[in-house]
Amino acid sequence: EAEKRLVACRKEKETIDFIESIPEGSVFLDVGANCGPYTFVAAARSLVVHSVEPHRPTFRRLVQNMILNPWAKTITPHNFCLGDKDGTVGFKESSSEPGAALHRVTQGDDIDCWRLDTLCACGFLPMPDYCKCDTDRNELSVLRGAEYVLRQIKGIMIETDPRNPDVPESETQEIHQRLR
Repeated sequence: EAEKRLVACRKEKETIDFIESIPEGSVFLDVGANCGPYTFVAAARSLVVHSVEPHRPTFRRLVQNMILNPWAKTITPHNFCLGDKDGTVGFKESSSEPGAALHRVTQGDDIDCWRLDTLCACGFLPMPDYCKCDTDRNELSVLRGAEYVLRQIKGIMIETDPRNPDVPESETQEIHQRLR
């Protein structure tokens, strides 16, 4: 599994470059942290890291990785979903394996979901300086719930795939509109 994470970091070099450009001591929010490959890159750079991972088996693996990692003292893990409403949402797993991806947020009440604006306004999360968001098609919902934060943030990297036929063009356009 460690090798898979290293391959992921090598494959997404632009994400590593983004994190390495962040000034030391900045607050970094890793939305869709998975098992923590980018969380640990950020922590090794002396960033204050808040990692959000809603998939319970993957979240457990993230915490296990923290126990083994010397930089973990600057990381705070969170096991909930970020979206455009406060409450609960359905969560359709693609797999129950730790590190699995391509889960879907749906209607229902499987997991807690919070707007980033709510969590920052009440002080549960500090206002992030920088953010990486890779939530496998939930990015737009995260952005809709972060209107105030987006006006304050210094930098954000969002993983989208405009070539994906399952992603409507209007969704990609709205993501770009919200980031302007």
